[in-house]
Formats: sequence, structure tokens, C-alpha cells
Amino acid sequence: MSTQSNRIRTQLLVLRCQSGDENSFRELIQLWEKPLLYYIRRIVLTQEDAWDVLQEVWINVVSKVRQIRNPACASVWLYRIARNTAFNSWRQKMKTEPLDEKMENQLHDDSDPMDDLVSAEDAEAIHRALGQVPLPQREALTLFFLEDLSLQEISELTEVPVGTVKSRLHHGRNKMRELLREEDFGNV
Repeated sequence: MSTQSNRIRTQLLVLRCQSGDENSFRELIQLWEKPLLYYIRRIVLTQEDAWDVLQEVWINVVSKVRQIRNPACASVWLYRIARNTAFNSWRQKMKTEPLDEKMENQLHDDSDPMDDLVSAEDAEAIHRALGQVPLPQREALTLFFLEDLSLQEISELTEVPVGTVKSRLHHGRNKMRELLREEDFGNV
């Protein structure tokens, strides 16, 4: 399904959720579970943490869905809830988990729901490289290339100017190229 049709479907589902249709919430979860999980996984340390954050996201969505004034902005709204929840979780983990344990978890938890889209070897190299890109650049790359958000939408979501988003994308792409060349990843 195209990005535009997903946005329209999301708008309709949000409107249905606001009117109390319980089935629409299940459909919204089905439509958004993988993209949100993938995005969250780029922020938190482990796959298990990502699933926990996603559960919190859905709880927030249920409690706040009636507050959406413009359903056309529902996609960005979902990402903003996911972002805020993921960053809160990440900050909490950074405070409570010893550094060596965090690094060990990150090294051994490479599972990702999007890995089936490319070969296992390619996906591993790409995710390894993406994991080495600084978080602001990694977030911009994920939202732009993998989640297909516009520069303006990313700007609104991350609360930085469009120029900063462009800069993060530029530097992130360069860093990915450099890292993938080091791994001898084809003609990058």
C-alpha cells in the first residue's frame, strides 16, 4: 500500500477511533505496529525495550486520540508519541542500567522486524552501520528513508528547523557511506 493511501487510511481510522469504534483501534495498530516498532528500535537499546515502549505508545494513543484536532496530522502525531515515549525509556535505562550491560545487550540484540526486506547479510551490515550513526542523524535517516516522512514532517516531529533536518540527513548519509565502505558493502 502506498504512503498516501496509508495516510488517508490513518486519518479515517483516527476519525473512527474518535467516534468510539473499537475495531478501528485494532486496525490502527495493525497498520502502524511495524513502522513504529522499527522507528522505536532505532532509539532504544534492545528489541525487548522496543516492544515495551510500543505498548506504552498504544496506551498513550488510546488515552489521547480524541485530542487530535486535525486527523491529517495523525502520522506525525503517532511518531511524536513514539519518539517521546522511546526517549523517556532510553533516558531511564541510561540512568539505571550499567554501561557495560547496555553495550552487551546492544551488541547481541540485532533482531529487527524489517530485516526480511533485504538479504540477511545486507540487512546486518546496514543495521550495524545505522547503529553507529549518531542518534539525531540516525533518527532523520530512519524517518526520511524508511518511514517516508517529508522534511517538514520530520522538522515538526523532532522540533528542529527543516535546515537542521537536511543537515542531519546529509551528514547521516555520508557517515553511512563511510561505514559501509569500511565493510566493503558493494558500490555504495
